Amino acid sequence: MKHFGSKAGLLEAIFTDGWVQITEEARAASQNLSSPEEKLLAIAGCVLRHLELDPDLKLLVLLEGRRIRREGPVVALTEGFLGFVSLIDGVVNEMRAMHLLRSELHPHAIRSALMGMLEGMMRDRYLAAQLGFPADFQPAQFQEMLGLVLASFMVREA
Repeated sequence: MKHFGSKAGLLEAIFTDGWVQITEEARAASQNLSSPEEKLLAIAGCVLRHLELDPDLKLLVLLEGRRIRREGPVVALTEGFLGFVSLIDGVVNEMRAMHLLRSELHPHAIRSALMGMLEGMMRDRYLAAQLGFPADFQPAQFQEMLGLVLASFMVREA
C-alpha cells in the first residue's frame, strides 16, 4: 500500500515494467533492420521470448491485462504498453510511407489485427498447456502466421 496504493497500483507497476522491458528489447532488436517486415518479425520474436522467460508476466499479460476491474471500467493501459503500441505503429507507418500497405487499410486496424492475432495465439497455447485447450500448434507457427497475415495487408505486385 505504501508504494503502490492498492492491488491495482501494484498490477499497473508490474505491467508498466514488463512492457517497458519488452519494448526496449524489441526496439534494440529491430533498429538496425532495413525491412519493416523484418522489424515486425523481430519485435514479435522479442515479445514471445520475453513472455516465455517470465511465465508470471505471461499469465498477467494474457489473462489479466485487458480485464475490466471491479473499481470501474478501467483497463490496464499502462505507459509501458502504450510505448509498445507506439513502436508497432511506427513500423506500420513506415510501411505505409513506403507504399507497402494496401491504402484502404487503416494503420491502427493493421496493428490491432497483428497484435490481437499474436496475443490470441499465445493465450491459446498457454491455455493448452495449463488446461488442455485444443491448441497444439508449435511456437514456430507464430512467426509463420504473422508473415501470412502481414502479407494479406500488403500491396500485391503485378
